[in-house]
Amino acid sequence: MSLEKELSDLDREKEYTSLQALLSKDMHMYRILMYTFIASSLILLFVLPLALIITIPATIYFWYATHRSQKEQSTGIVFTLLKKERWNRPKSAFYKADDPESIDDNHTFYLFIPDITSCSPYVISATGLKHYSPEKPAKHFIVNEHIFDTFAEGEQVFFVFSPSNDLVAFYLNGKITRLLVTSTLSDGEEYKTSIGLKQESLKNINREGFELLKPGEKPEEL
Repeated sequence: MSLEKELSDLDREKEYTSLQALLSKDMHMYRILMYTFIASSLILLFVLPLALIITIPATIYFWYATHRSQKEQSTGIVFTLLKKERWNRPKSAFYKADDPESIDDNHTFYLFIPDITSCSPYVISATGLKHYSPEKPAKHFIVNEHIFDTFAEGEQVFFVFSPSNDLVAFYLNGKITRLLVTSTLSDGEEYKTSIGLKQESLKNINREGFELLKPGEKPEEL
């Protein structure tokens, strides 16, 4: 059975409602952060105007994320995983020897490179998946270590993205698995929001100091 057929057999309305409930909490978080940075900008205008170069762009970004979350729908992409890449920036020898408690840790990017000839992008709605043609087809996807180890090269994958271009869910073992982080509020209630793996351009990842690890090679242990 093809992956598209498996997806068509899911309870569309249930999956859509569940996804929208999660994304509405993300939008609420974006709105709170936007108001926070607006207030900070007003205060800093009289206290430390130079800091506005940080707070104003942040305000604009969170306004944009809120706007997109309200006006646009989530998208999904079915693709064949062509290649997996692990980019790592090792901890410097200076810090290893002289400051083992330093926060200058290893940093690793996990990338999925899709077969661009097999990508099928969809808009996700309550009635199902509607195919569309993106202006700029994705050349790579940022994942976490768990997702990186879950899928093999040559396998078909389905990823779900929020309107603000965060990877928020993927299809695995017959169901949509959401990337969640759970917070416990003061009254004991659990509050779930998406982890939000922000998709960046490759030029922002493949920068000086990063090395491409060989297949199966792990980042150096600290």
